[in-house]
Amino acid sequence: MNFRSISCFKEISEKSLEQLNQNHKLISYRIGQPLSLKKALSKNILLIVEGSARLIGRKNESLMTIAKLGEGSWVGLGSLLRLQGCEEVNASEEIKAIAFPE
Repeated sequence: MNFRSISCFKEISEKSLEQLNQNHKLISYRIGQPLSLKKALSKNILLIVEGSARLIGRKNESLMTIAKLGEGSWVGLGSLLRLQGCEEVNASEEIKAIAFPE
């Protein structure tokens, strides 16, 4: 994986780049597959590099799309910062994402 080609990693130090290269994996998701569940804290933070997903919310017992997430979007970071699951995200098309362990 060439992290330098991803905008948020362009200015990263060589030492940090080396750590990223050692501690990531590429994961694929099918349409409809959950990337993150509101009731669970994931062991990975995801960076979407291909495809799109929907951030899902509930209003009056109905599901609704809060936001469309695409290339460059992070999934799981909010839950990690809160130390509890708070994001419900499902793939709306085939997705490739880089998974970083928490």
